[in-house]
Amino acid sequence: MPIRRTATGETTTTSYNAAALRILLRAGFEEAPDLAKAPGELVQAEPVSGTAAPPRSR
Repeated sequence: MPIRRTATGETTTTSYNAAALRILLRAGFEEAPDLAKAPGELVQAEPVSGTAAPPRSR
C-alpha cells in the first residue's frame, strides 16, 4: 500500500509490515491511492510549449 506524507505530499510505495505502518500513520502519513492499479485516474500534465531556460551560471 502506498503511503503519503501529509506535510510534503511525498508518496512512497515501499512495503511496510503492520506495526511499522501503524507507526507511520500516527506520525503524519496517510494511505495513498495505489496509482499502479488505477492508471486512468492519474493527473495528466499539460504540455509545455517553447524552449527551456538555459542553466544559470554560478
